Amino acid sequence: MVLAADGGRVGWPVKATEVRTLDLSSLVVMDGNPQERIQAIFDDVDAIVPVWRATRRNYDHAVQHQGRGVRTAERILMSALGNLGLQRWRNLLSARAQINTTRDGLDMIRARRIRADVEAALAHLADVETSEAEHVAVALHELEAVAARLVPFGHLAVVVSGCPMDQLQRMATDGSRSLKNTRSGSASPSVSWIPIR
Repeated sequence: MVLAADGGRVGWPVKATEVRTLDLSSLVVMDGNPQERIQAIFDDVDAIVPVWRATRRNYDHAVQHQGRGVRTAERILMSALGNLGLQRWRNLLSARAQINTTRDGLDMIRARRIRADVEAALAHLADVETSEAEHVAVALHELEAVAARLVPFGHLAVVVSGCPMDQLQRMATDGSRSLKNTRSGSASPSVSWIPIR
């Protein structure tokens, strides 16, 4: 069994405030030689790598699904609006709408006729944006949890994850921020710093 000098198990998830890089010289091996010590480290990392890859795939899938879902909902909205833009449709239904031309009058009649369909499409778009943002946030939170397990392995974590150490540390320390943001009604978390493979 491999233990860190402070008594913590190497590779065990760390709290956000405990993120640190593994110092090979600080390891204490209960029984075994340096070769066994190194092998134990590689075994720990080897156990985390498939989890990292799976959570990364889940995150990528959630982001792609979010994009497809939102684009589909936007197409439904555009179809309901026809040749009226959303802002024009809203203006035509407002109490201050001005009718200056015959075209304005016809557009106002049409805006009122399609109101139920447009409002349904807007509600659907809002639902899709919210649910998809939640799925992305959950997938990102899982990825951040695995990053926290990788960070203590230092450069080895960089090699196996394909992410620079500062990004892994940021993921590990940010932790549940994405879930909190989504649940409080804010926009989808910003994840542009995660490298795309």
